Amino acid sequence: MMESPIISDMTMPDGKKVPAFFQIDHETNQLMSAPVAVIDNNIKFIADELHLSQPEVNCLRNGKLLAADFQDNQWTVGVSLNEASGIRVVAGDEKAWHDEERREYGKFNFGLNGCWIANDDGGLDYVPEEEYSEELWDEMKKRGNQLRSAGTHKM
Repeated sequence: MMESPIISDMTMPDGKKVPAFFQIDHETNQLMSAPVAVIDNNIKFIADELHLSQPEVNCLRNGKLLAADFQDNQWTVGVSLNEASGIRVVAGDEKAWHDEERREYGKFNFGLNGCWIANDDGGLDYVPEEEYSEELWDEMKKRGNQLRSAGTHKM
């Protein structure tokens, strides 16, 4: 499950420090980060769409979840660095927001040097390439053939 983001300083390539959101993705055990200014543009957009007050906007800017009513529905909004926009908006309450954050993966998820395999608990188990079973090699070849076929049919 994704933890709520925290805000701390991030050092940019030019050495300048800027405030950033940080989150740990427990599925991949990776630390994700994004400058607050990047996410703030998306917060402003959501604030305009949902007609949020300044205290509600500040709630999001501080990395907290916000439940808001809009067009006779309850919506929950929060920062999630797993989303391309950095913001996830879900119809429903905080529980619905957390339930939806689980990503949908296929059974096999190939990476550069290994494969993530979906387990029965909704998580992923990593198998390095040198430990591939015959089933994994066959699946990888099948996907490669599908990609090649799709590429030759493009105009």
